[in-house]
Amino acid sequence: DFNRSGLQFDSSSSNTVTGSYISNPPGYGASIDIGSDGNTISQSTMTSSNGSFFALYVHDANFNTVTGSYISNPSGVAAKIITNANYNTISQSTITSIPAGNYALWINGSSSNTVAGSEIVSGALNTVWLDTNANYNTFSQSAIVNSAGGSAAFLIYASSANNVTGSLISSLSGIALDIRNISNGNTISQSTLTSNAVGLPALTINAASSSNTVTGSLISNPAGYGVLLTINANANTISLSTMIGGGAGNAALYINKASSNAIVNSYMQASTAALISGSTGTTIGGSW
Repeated sequence: DFNRSGLQFDSSSSNTVTGSYISNPPGYGASIDIGSDGNTISQSTMTSSNGSFFALYVHDANFNTVTGSYISNPSGVAAKIITNANYNTISQSTITSIPAGNYALWINGSSSNTVAGSEIVSGALNTVWLDTNANYNTFSQSAIVNSAGGSAAFLIYASSANNVTGSLISSLSGIALDIRNISNGNTISQSTLTSNAVGLPALTINAASSSNTVTGSLISNPAGYGVLLTINANANTISLSTMIGGGAGNAALYINKASSNAIVNSYMQASTAALISGSTGTTIGGSW
């Protein structure tokens, strides 16, 4: 990727860039490549405007930190973390692909990364995509917003054991959080999930995704379902949470063809509070 990056670390470690403007409209803004570990970018701006490149690209590089920075690609993916890029941290930063870009943050095949105190915004495809074996990643105290486009604000796809806490996840015209395709053991806590999409859920767990936990959270869609568990989404737990649905025929909680799910000490509000269809072993306790 030489000559295609505004800033590139290649097999280079423990470097610091601060208070800098890194812009490369036809290519990568900042690229942290194979074997580049422990680098820090702080109080800086990284931009690209090419749909085939990224404002920030971390590839097979570990323990890097981006803090207090602005990362933008209005034509494509703003930040991509890929292929065994583990233990990296983005904090107190803005990641955006507004207005017509792709994913704001795409993590693929990389684990144990942390996003904290950040704002992540897109207007087209999923705002955050945890894609295939993106496991053990943590999001805390962050706002993840899809402002248009009809896509999920946060998609967890074939990825497990991720943790989201104290965060806002919102999609104006799509699903807020979509957990699918054998994504197991993820935890959502102390968070707010909102959607205004007609007939869609704010939260869906589906396609054989199991043993996920939602606790202490607000899940709301006044125009659709609050929560949808479907297609062999088994052994999931929702506790100490509020689920709100709205619109004709939409339940606060809809469990369809999913088994052994537990709803504990939670509140459900809609014309139909809970709808259970084609499912077995559902437990609802201490809820109203």
